[in-house]
Amino acid sequence: MRNRLVATLVASVCTVMLIVACAETPTSSSPVASLSPIGGPAFGRVPGGCATLDVTACALPGDGLPNREQLQVCKLYPAGTVNPPDAHFELEVLTENAPRGAQTGLTFTLHPGQCLIVWANGEQIGPNADTVFVKEIVPAGYTTTSQITTIKREGPPGSGVFTTTVNPATSASAVKGLVGGYEVPGLTVTFTNTAIPTPPPPGPGCTLTQGYWKNHEEKWPAPYSATAPWMKAGHLVNNTTWDGLMETAPKGGNSYLQLAHQWIAATLNAASGASLPANVQSTLAASEAWLVANTPATGPVPFVKNDQATAWASVLDDFNNGLSGTPHCD
Repeated sequence: MRNRLVATLVASVCTVMLIVACAETPTSSSPVASLSPIGGPAFGRVPGGCATLDVTACALPGDGLPNREQLQVCKLYPAGTVNPPDAHFELEVLTENAPRGAQTGLTFTLHPGQCLIVWANGEQIGPNADTVFVKEIVPAGYTTTSQITTIKREGPPGSGVFTTTVNPATSASAVKGLVGGYEVPGLTVTFTNTAIPTPPPPGPGCTLTQGYWKNHEEKWPAPYSATAPWMKAGHLVNNTTWDGLMETAPKGGNSYLQLAHQWIAATLNAASGASLPANVQSTLAASEAWLVANTPATGPVPFVKNDQATAWASVLDDFNNGLSGTPHCD
């Protein structure tokens, strides 16, 4: 008589022998316990090394045990993976054995390095094969590769002639295979999860002086242009571009020009990726507001002496020279 024992999740821990199954149906799509190995026709045992990360130890045995038709699933991580998580799986089986039909809603959990027999065909050396579908719920932050190892019966039933084939790994998180039948009695599906590299945090960038920006107009980052009119619509100095303003010396201690030069350099540094310390960010914003307020709608470059503007220029000068925590470019 053909028997099929399906292992499903239970709330309590099953402590029975390897060939005994747990009995209750899972109620969660994110199980917290594993299926127990099932009984009936099987490979007969889980290879002793399958609790380790030894892939060879988890391979299907080639000593005649493949007459017993099972599906084994293994969960691996590359050596050196820090705190690898458990992985959850879904199992679906379409069976040709009586009664024919589908087993769905089966779930199980594997710990890192663990292999588990999760299905056995209901007949031994019979003609009917089960179509099995195994899907990993890939842990967040990881990619997966899946690899199927098949045991194929080469000779007639009972001949003891078998071929083990390790198929190429793929990036599929869901795989399909056959368990049972005269030719393919069993298989192992191995899922390996690799952590997705975390991109390094953005660096602080680096700063350049107002002298550099004045002499390297071709390096100005978008959306800034050395040939744009200074300063903005409604506040434009006659016949003066941003670069032209940079070329104008702050004679007589003109605070407006001193601040404008350092503000332009700091603005270009920020647009090029230089990190702005909090005090520089606030100084840059206050300086812009002051420059807008002191730039005429039309007219020549203004001459303004202002202690606050001079102090802001000093803060921005330190930043542009790499003295505020963001390094200066080599």
